[in-house]
Amino acid sequence: MTRTLLALAAALAAMPINASLAVDAVPRLRIESTCRATGEGTRDAAHYKSCMENEQKVRADIVAHWSSYSAKARSQCVANLANAYHPSYIELISCLEMGSGGAQPPAAPGAKPVRTPKS
Repeated sequence: MTRTLLALAAALAAMPINASLAVDAVPRLRIESTCRATGEGTRDAAHYKSCMENEQKVRADIVAHWSSYSAKARSQCVANLANAYHPSYIELISCLEMGSGGAQPPAAPGAKPVRTPKS
């Protein structure tokens, strides 16, 4: 019985997870290690604190607009994080906002659209 359970657990662990199932919610990232790594050369506590605050603010923004991004964009961007050495919410929101099929979050009330000059 124990061998059967262990074999089943090993088989389930080896199965790839369907990305579309994993994107119903914003993933939880270990930003502590990312923020520590970005400030390794400085050993500056203020840098770490600033990094953590920025990551938390960006995560809150992603949570607020998560449903406005297409399922395809969420799947692609979450899959990209799996390959990142130090994943971050800043990286995630950049992916979502770029041309990966994701919708832009709604503009702030009264905001004017940005227009690019024609060549």
